[in-house]
Amino acid sequence: WFDDIAWQKITENFRQFAIFARETGCTGISLDIEYIYPQYDLKWPGYVYDRHTPEELVQEVRERMTALYEAMYREFPKMVLITLPQQKLNLGTHFITSWIEAAARHQAPGGVHLFGEYTYRRPNIRYVFMEEMLYSQQILDHLSPKARAYFQKYGSLAEGVWMFGSDRHDPRDVKNEDFVGNTPAQFRALYANSLMLSRRYNWIYGRDGFSDREQKAYKGKQDLSIFRRIVQEKQIVTNPKYVKLARSIRNLTGEDVSRELDLGADYRLDGPRDDVLVGIFPRKLLRRAHREALSKKLKALGEKEFWGHFQNFWKIFGTQKSWSLIGPFDNEANRGLTTAFPPEREFDPAKFYRGKTEPVHWFAYADWTPRGSVDFTRIFRPKDNVCAYALSAVRSPMRQKVFIRLGTNDGCILWVNGKRVFTQPKPGRAILDKDIVPVTLKKGENRILLKVCQGGAGWGFYFRVTDERGQPISNLTFHSVEEKP
Repeated sequence: WFDDIAWQKITENFRQFAIFARETGCTGISLDIEYIYPQYDLKWPGYVYDRHTPEELVQEVRERMTALYEAMYREFPKMVLITLPQQKLNLGTHFITSWIEAAARHQAPGGVHLFGEYTYRRPNIRYVFMEEMLYSQQILDHLSPKARAYFQKYGSLAEGVWMFGSDRHDPRDVKNEDFVGNTPAQFRALYANSLMLSRRYNWIYGRDGFSDREQKAYKGKQDLSIFRRIVQEKQIVTNPKYVKLARSIRNLTGEDVSRELDLGADYRLDGPRDDVLVGIFPRKLLRRAHREALSKKLKALGEKEFWGHFQNFWKIFGTQKSWSLIGPFDNEANRGLTTAFPPEREFDPAKFYRGKTEPVHWFAYADWTPRGSVDFTRIFRPKDNVCAYALSAVRSPMRQKVFIRLGTNDGCILWVNGKRVFTQPKPGRAILDKDIVPVTLKKGENRILLKVCQGGAGWGFYFRVTDERGQPISNLTFHSVEEKP
């Protein structure tokens, strides 16, 4: 980002793209910015903050993106600019808002149009409306008043539709699949939502909902022509409530319609990278979990990180970062949770046990970086289809009830003083306070053992001990387990 010579070349490349588009009669330019997505994380390992700060990097990114737009605009002032996919609170959103700010200064008639992908698998109209509302708010909240007015007049959002979208398999690998990710009814609902919410464009992955490659590779029995007919029919939902809400959302008013949708935005700390993400859940579910205060706090912290002001999450939330660890053990075919490995029976730091690929033993681990989670992928090898154990001790001056708040990637088992108190068998992200386990600590030392199994990709956990309101308990002290069993 700070290499002026390299950016001369990059900016010239984009200027040439604009000339090519203009001279060949194109309407505009579309940019798929997903391919370098790891670099949108300000904590990407490639960023070394020795000669500049994260805040300075953010400003440099915004200046580079402004120059990029200006180079294209000078050659192609009438261009339509489309970009996808939507971004979180990261450098990708700085890309987008910088382009809108630059377009606003010129009152560029083509506008800037944002295509999302988070709705590929969500035919539910309420969730799609909520997704669009949250994304429009995210963009509008980070624009100057002039750029906000410009985007509301010339810009648009389009949520994505994909016939083959599915959570059951990798949706890009349809060679051996015997199914269509969305049924015709689901696809019809998805497309209706897109028609209602999109002011200028509809965003369909592949022609008519599927690419030629996918159509040729598909071996199932579903008649794919029905999906083409759905696209041609252009049906929408005529319920007056949704017609009114759709008008508000597509006009980019920024109005909060979550109550009408009976949904809430839950800001979460997602490990092991400590990303602040937002999820959509029924309002009553969030109230029942008492997550409103935590969500509000995380939203504010995420905003600070967005501008390069890194937060010390383990200090803010009091997560435990000092453990005795052992692993990895085998978790092929997800057998790890049901297999009682030796660490469940004894603690002997001098003893070696059979691990997945080689002998393993207990070792002390402490991480006092700002990261709130323990990231097993940085600690253990191999890191696929494995499980590991974390052991710690907490001293309590009296017998008292506490609440263990943890989030694991993937499944886990928790023991307190040798008694199993919690099992979570499902795969999923490590989310701060995802699971809350009430336990009673005895007076004196209490041993806490956690097994975390990994089925793919990320692997790690958040762990903290709090009172009922989620506040750290001051009279508890954590310490390493004694060297003798």
